[in-house]
Amino acid sequence: MLKPLATLSLVFLAACLPGGEPSASQPVPTEAELARIWRLERLNGQTFAERATLDLTDPARATGQAPCNRWFAAREGQLPAFRFGMFGATRMACPALEAESRYLAAMAEVDAASLRDGRLILTGPDGLKLEFLPQTP
Repeated sequence: MLKPLATLSLVFLAACLPGGEPSASQPVPTEAELARIWRLERLNGQTFAERATLDLTDPARATGQAPCNRWFAAREGQLPAFRFGMFGATRMACPALEAESRYLAAMAEVDAASLRDGRLILTGPDGLKLEFLPQTP
Protein backbone atom coordinates (compact mmCIF):
# COMPACT_ATOMS: atom_id res chain seq x y z
CA MET A 1 0.00 0.00 0.00
CA LEU A 2 2.85 2.42 0.76
CA LYS A 3 4.56 1.94 -2.61
CA PRO A 4 1.52 3.04 -4.70
CA LEU A 5 1.01 5.99 -2.35
CA ALA A 6 4.65 7.04 -2.70
CA THR A 7 4.43 6.77 -6.49
CA LEU A 8 1.22 8.82 -6.54
CA SER A 9 2.90 11.47 -4.36
CA LEU A 10 5.81 11.75 -6.80
CA VAL A 11 3.42 12.09 -9.74
CA PHE A 12 1.52 14.83 -7.90
CA LEU A 13 4.75 16.70 -7.07
CA ALA A 14 5.94 16.46 -10.66
CA ALA A 15 2.63 17.88 -11.87
CA CYS A 16 3.12 20.88 -9.58
CA LEU A 17 6.50 21.78 -11.05
CA PRO A 18 6.52 24.76 -13.42
CA GLY A 19 6.50 23.89 -17.10
CA GLY A 20 8.06 26.04 -19.81
CA GLU A 21 8.28 29.15 -17.62
CA PRO A 22 11.70 30.79 -17.58
CA SER A 23 13.69 30.45 -14.37
CA ALA A 24 17.01 31.72 -13.11
CA SER A 25 18.69 29.01 -15.18
CA GLN A 26 16.52 29.90 -18.19
CA PRO A 27 16.54 33.71 -18.42
CA VAL A 28 14.20 35.44 -20.84
CA PRO A 29 16.29 36.15 -23.94
CA THR A 30 16.45 39.61 -25.47
CA GLU A 31 15.98 40.27 -29.18
CA ALA A 32 19.67 41.21 -29.37
CA GLU A 33 20.68 37.84 -27.94
CA LEU A 34 18.45 36.00 -30.42
CA ALA A 35 19.56 38.03 -33.46
CA ARG A 36 21.86 35.52 -35.11
CA ILE A 37 21.78 32.32 -37.13
CA TRP A 38 21.36 29.18 -35.03
CA ARG A 39 22.12 25.54 -35.92
CA LEU A 40 19.88 22.78 -34.60
CA GLU A 41 21.87 20.37 -32.46
CA ARG A 42 19.22 18.30 -30.64
CA LEU A 43 15.55 17.58 -31.18
CA ASN A 44 13.77 16.08 -28.16
CA GLY A 45 17.08 15.02 -26.63
CA GLN A 46 18.37 13.27 -29.75
CA THR A 47 21.27 14.57 -31.84
CA PHE A 48 19.92 15.98 -35.11
CA ALA A 49 22.39 14.72 -37.72
CA GLU A 50 21.03 16.69 -40.68
CA ARG A 51 21.72 20.37 -41.32
CA ALA A 52 18.97 22.67 -40.04
CA THR A 53 19.26 26.37 -39.27
CA LEU A 54 17.16 29.13 -37.76
CA ASP A 55 17.90 32.75 -38.74
CA LEU A 56 16.51 35.24 -36.21
CA THR A 57 18.32 38.37 -37.44
CA ASP A 58 14.94 39.95 -38.38
CA PRO A 59 12.75 40.49 -35.27
CA ALA A 60 9.55 40.11 -37.30
CA ARG A 61 10.29 36.90 -39.15
CA ALA A 62 12.33 33.72 -39.08
CA THR A 63 14.00 31.95 -41.95
CA GLY A 64 16.24 28.95 -42.18
CA GLN A 65 17.47 25.90 -43.96
CA ALA A 66 15.76 22.60 -43.23
CA PRO A 67 17.55 19.42 -44.34
CA CYS A 68 16.14 19.79 -47.87
CA ASN A 69 14.46 23.17 -48.26
CA ARG A 70 14.62 26.81 -47.26
CA TRP A 71 11.74 27.89 -45.03
CA PHE A 72 10.31 31.14 -43.66
CA ALA A 73 7.68 32.21 -41.14
CA ALA A 74 6.40 35.23 -39.24
CA ARG A 75 7.49 35.48 -35.60
CA GLU A 76 4.77 35.95 -33.01
CA GLY A 77 4.63 36.44 -29.25
CA GLN A 78 6.27 38.56 -26.58
CA LEU A 79 9.36 36.84 -25.16
CA PRO A 80 9.57 34.35 -23.53
CA ALA A 81 6.47 33.40 -25.57
CA PHE A 82 7.78 32.51 -29.01
CA ARG A 83 5.75 31.15 -31.91
CA PHE A 84 5.98 30.95 -35.65
CA GLY A 85 3.10 32.12 -37.85
CA MET A 86 2.30 30.67 -41.25
CA PHE A 87 5.18 28.61 -42.62
CA GLY A 88 6.33 28.64 -46.20
CA ALA A 89 9.05 26.54 -47.80
CA THR A 90 10.60 25.62 -51.10
CA ARG A 91 9.63 22.18 -52.43
CA MET A 92 12.77 20.31 -53.33
CA ALA A 93 13.07 16.58 -52.75
CA CYS A 94 16.08 14.99 -51.09
CA PRO A 95 16.91 11.83 -49.11
CA ALA A 96 16.41 13.66 -45.78
CA LEU A 97 12.70 14.50 -46.19
CA GLU A 98 11.75 12.50 -43.08
CA ALA A 99 14.20 14.50 -40.93
CA GLU A 100 12.91 17.71 -42.50
CA SER A 101 9.33 16.77 -41.68
CA ARG A 102 10.26 16.14 -38.03
CA TYR A 103 12.09 19.47 -37.80
CA LEU A 104 9.34 21.58 -39.39
CA ALA A 105 6.58 19.81 -37.43
CA ALA A 106 8.46 20.52 -34.20
CA MET A 107 9.01 24.17 -35.15
CA ALA A 108 5.28 24.57 -35.77
CA GLU A 109 4.60 23.51 -32.14
CA VAL A 110 7.12 25.84 -30.44
CA ASP A 111 5.61 28.22 -27.88
CA ALA A 112 8.55 29.48 -25.75
CA ALA A 113 12.21 30.46 -26.03
CA SER A 114 15.03 30.62 -23.49
CA LEU A 115 18.81 30.80 -23.45
CA ARG A 116 20.96 28.43 -21.43
CA ASP A 117 24.75 28.20 -21.56
CA GLY A 118 24.90 29.89 -24.97
CA ARG A 119 22.20 27.63 -26.41
CA LEU A 120 18.82 28.70 -27.72
CA ILE A 121 16.17 26.39 -26.29
CA LEU A 122 12.78 26.32 -28.00
CA THR A 123 10.07 24.39 -26.19
CA GLY A 124 6.48 23.38 -26.77
CA PRO A 125 3.75 21.10 -25.51
CA ASP A 126 4.31 17.52 -24.39
CA GLY A 127 7.99 18.08 -23.59
CA LEU A 128 8.97 19.31 -27.06
CA LYS A 129 12.51 20.68 -26.98
CA LEU A 130 14.80 21.97 -29.73
CA GLU A 131 18.36 22.95 -28.80
CA PHE A 132 20.32 25.29 -31.07
CA LEU A 133 23.92 26.50 -31.01
CA PRO A 134 25.10 29.69 -32.69
CA GLN A 135 26.18 28.87 -36.23
CA THR A 136 29.86 29.44 -36.81
CA PRO A 137 31.12 30.66 -40.20
